[in-house]
Amino acid sequence: MISMILLLCGSEVYSQNGWVFLNPPGSGYLTDIQFVNTHTGFVARFSANIIKTTNAGSSFDVIPVPAGSNLNAIQFPNSLTGFAVGLNGRAIKSTNGGLNWFLLNTGLTVDIVTLSFLTSDIGYIAGYNTKVLYTSNGGANWVDRSIGQSINIISAFFTSQNTGFVGTAHESQLLFKTTNGGVNWNLQNIPYVSLIFVKSIHFINSNTGYFVGDRPYVFRTTNSGLNWDAVYAGAPDLRFLDVHFSGNDTGYAVGERVICKTINGGLNWVIQNGGTSPYFNSVYFTSPKTGYTVTTLGQILKTTTGGGQITGANLTTEALPEKFELEQNYPNPFNPVTKIRFGIPSNVKRESSDVTLIIFDILGRKVTTLVNEKLKSGTYEADWDASANPSGIYFYRLQSESYTRTNRMVLIK
Repeated sequence: MISMILLLCGSEVYSQNGWVFLNPPGSGYLTDIQFVNTHTGFVARFSANIIKTTNAGSSFDVIPVPAGSNLNAIQFPNSLTGFAVGLNGRAIKSTNGGLNWFLLNTGLTVDIVTLSFLTSDIGYIAGYNTKVLYTSNGGANWVDRSIGQSINIISAFFTSQNTGFVGTAHESQLLFKTTNGGVNWNLQNIPYVSLIFVKSIHFINSNTGYFVGDRPYVFRTTNSGLNWDAVYAGAPDLRFLDVHFSGNDTGYAVGERVICKTINGGLNWVIQNGGTSPYFNSVYFTSPKTGYTVTTLGQILKTTTGGGQITGANLTTEALPEKFELEQNYPNPFNPVTKIRFGIPSNVKRESSDVTLIIFDILGRKVTTLVNEKLKSGTYEADWDASANPSGIYFYRLQSESYTRTNRMVLIK
């Protein structure tokens, strides 16, 4: 009872930043994300639909797509025209800002994994069995520009109609370049670091570009691929899945349980998080500080502060708890990071619940808000990094419309 009285008073002494979880509808593996402006963005879900926001992630709509469209990648070369590709030769297109989608005839049966469109008419799609197709009329017709070797292409980026790069999942033939629109392809000479695949390629201009793969390196060129340098990103077990730059200097690389950032054009990288974080499939920034990333668990995270630690609730399972639950943090005592696990039951209408998870100090002053969002039913984890806080007793309170519980924890430094 005393702790509850303490928790009702006081003022906030800490402001949160970093990455926060948004609340997209539905569930399932999210593969790619792109924004066409600061407010409007699209997310490809592997289980055959697209998620759209028009208010920078405050809310989302689920957009149906043609049946069987298990999507690997999505791109909008302008605000109205979009393309997405997926399994079994599937390519779809929208001409009204993603509201409706229709099938394109690619003539392929192999999986299409990646795409790179320069305009609403000119673009490339690529996938397994070295297939590369080129269109100059928005996908009405396709021209075969395949490499001609038995390898799987999993990434592509074109800097112009004629010049582009594709990355593969073949360790001895990882990166190819064309300067004549795919008529000819030349194998790139890259530093040997036992790389097995090139998962993402991103150029900020015709000369400066980056790619990442299954090793803890970000590769960089400043002369359109004539030479590549491998920059060690800071941990031996990193595997990257996407790289994106919001300007000449600031960029992000994401992958299996990791987000890394550079502020000097890729010369140095800093790990923003790691450990038990989810797998991040794709990252996109609309400005140097505002960006989004999506995960294999169907989560969308956002930052407006240039990244940092992940805050908010991480959905660990969609199994439906029978009642609200707030577990004891682990470890406890802790220094300086601890996990708080809680469960949200399904209500009668199967709607999301408004949930807050707030940390207070011994005097009842609010230290930080870990969660303040609508959450669907499931079991969640939230991490608190108390590096900036002194040793002592703290309280964490989970609250919804019909439930409040407070637990005690101890920080020892």
